[in-house]
Amino acid sequence: LIVVPADSDAKIPLGYSQRGVTYRLCDHRSGDAIVTGTGKQQRKYEVQGTGGPVELPTPPVLEDVNYKIMAIRQAGNFTKLGERAAWLHTQVTLKEGVDTTLDAHIEAQILDGTLDNPRSSDARLVYHGDAVDVLVDLSQEGVQYELVDHAQPDRVLSTATVIGTGGTIALRSLAMTEDIDLRVRARKAIDEEHAGGVIREALLDLILPLRVRASLEPQVVITGGEVLAYGGNSKLEVRDRQASATYRVWIRDAFDEVYVYDPNPAVPVVEVAVPAASEGEEARTVRLARSEYKRWWYSPARFAAITAGTVSGTSVGFTLGPFSHDQEVIVQALKTHQYGPLDRPSVGARDTAVELRQARAVLVGPEPKPSLRVRVREGIDQPATVELLAGEPGVHYSLVKTGGKATVAQTAYVHQRDDADSRFNKGVGQLRVEGDLVVVRDGAEVPSDRSREAPSNARLELSGVVDGTRWKLVARQTMNDLEVELQGRANTGTAPQASLESPTVAAGSSAKVTVAASDAAMRYLLEDGAGKVLASAVGTGAELILDSGALEAGTRLW
Repeated sequence: LIVVPADSDAKIPLGYSQRGVTYRLCDHRSGDAIVTGTGKQQRKYEVQGTGGPVELPTPPVLEDVNYKIMAIRQAGNFTKLGERAAWLHTQVTLKEGVDTTLDAHIEAQILDGTLDNPRSSDARLVYHGDAVDVLVDLSQEGVQYELVDHAQPDRVLSTATVIGTGGTIALRSLAMTEDIDLRVRARKAIDEEHAGGVIREALLDLILPLRVRASLEPQVVITGGEVLAYGGNSKLEVRDRQASATYRVWIRDAFDEVYVYDPNPAVPVVEVAVPAASEGEEARTVRLARSEYKRWWYSPARFAAITAGTVSGTSVGFTLGPFSHDQEVIVQALKTHQYGPLDRPSVGARDTAVELRQARAVLVGPEPKPSLRVRVREGIDQPATVELLAGEPGVHYSLVKTGGKATVAQTAYVHQRDDADSRFNKGVGQLRVEGDLVVVRDGAEVPSDRSREAPSNARLELSGVVDGTRWKLVARQTMNDLEVELQGRANTGTAPQASLESPTVAAGSSAKVTVAASDAAMRYLLEDGAGKVLASAVGTGAELILDSGALEAGTRLW
């Protein structure tokens, strides 16, 4: 039995040959000499004996075949066969081996997108966990094909063995998780009658590089707190990291529009559990709509990268912060892929990036020491009001009597500027409601460019007696509802005793306001309803008169 590579010549070894004897290859059934070609190209397959070992050539083996060998001596008496001749006792069986030159390719995206005419051996790219089909062209009938690892040929990577049909066959791989070079192994059984079921096998010549993007599934865990005080830091871990990948954390301020208040959201959300702030309160969940997820990395708008991670075992850790605003957090995984086979010198490489499936969020409380000033305004024959100047945008402020309840009917809100351009007010597209308006105060002019003109300071009406009151201020983030008591206290001094010479005056006339027993340590301001200062004077310790100057109709004084 001789196994011959497909479409290859064979040489039948004859261990002992006689001098002067010609050994001729013949058909095992008819006994006819094997002849190929015609005319001058005609060829018989013979070899002359030497008295030692010789090899008898054969035509290319295209299928399993049996031969007989005739030994012929030219000299001596003739027999009915012509020359003196005899058949060797043993027939020779040639078995066609596997054809290792077959073409095959991976059905997947080309790694090098610049190639105009990619070859079968050019690297392909898939996502982590994907399976691929490898197509083998002109497969040999009856031959078994399977995928194996080029680096470890005993490692089978196909889901099933496929029998060749003479045409194209598809081999389905297992789920792929790392860059790998694939090979196709061909196997062909020899009849048990001849060799007890011996298997002939070989690897096809082609090496098929398959490159696999980073896994999307490592866990993203906030370990340093998802609910932070203003200016706080946190920590993030990527767990079950992939050794072949590197990681970056990307963060951005959470826009108002991403907060979701429906407990059964219709969009993917990131949830943050907020523990109860005090006894009697309940824990709650803040939900933010997850930024659009596409598996591949597409550089979502206004995210900034944190690259300095620290590897520890199967995790990589990052320090986040300090933060002054709620944050959306996503993680990018990157890999570098070699174009050519992994066991050969590099011929170039390409980086790929994906976004991990899990996203996280960090909530941040209000600033405890904002640039906030509180001014109490005593109206002339009108209720007292409190005006909040500056403050943290997006925060509500409440005035609370120390040891008591809030004495204002509503909280004061500090209007936000545009998320993308702080020169503008926050627009409709960035709000939770489909509208935006500012109520113009009495006497105030409507600005020509309302998007650039910041709203006036919040002004709230106080109830009850405010003279000599000590206040604490509580800040609450509008979107996440986190509260903090501001550092320090506000004290309301004794309100000046002011009176109008006349409660009404004609348009164009002035009004005189008398402050009885003015305090020499204080400055007194007379303002209109829009906050414009009409008169200003330092107290004298005696009666003080403030003249408004000419007034327009409808002006109110403070």
